[in-house]
Amino acid sequence: MTDITFEKYSDKSFVIRGNTTPYKDELVELGGSFNPRLKGGAGWIFSNYSEIKVNKWLQNKNISKKDIGVNIVVDNNVVVVDDDLESEIIELRKIISRCDRDLIFLKGKLTDLEQKYNITSPKRLII
Repeated sequence: MTDITFEKYSDKSFVIRGNTTPYKDELVELGGSFNPRLKGGAGWIFSNYSEIKVNKWLQNKNISKKDIGVNIVVDNNVVVVDDDLESEIIELRKIISRCDRDLIFLKGKLTDLEQKYNITSPKRLII
């Protein structure tokens, strides 16, 4: 077991912690930023967009996520998951992100139509 950990930090980021000093330059190249004041202690914070690159880097360094454990925070509880479940979670997060972008686009279109046809939306629905 290595002394490096991989954890989901937020909906948009993850963190690499542990004895990362030998890998400092590589972690910077991968897009990480060292932050000594993270919740849970110091570590290298990454955007979820870097996750594939970091996973490949971990594999090239022969650091298996099974060795370091993958922690995902669910309702303020840390849950350790295996690689298959993690892959599914990553795919679902990508789908949710695309849906969020589509919803923002559709809200903009609705606003444009309301303005074009001078339609006012009810502020409150009274039942």
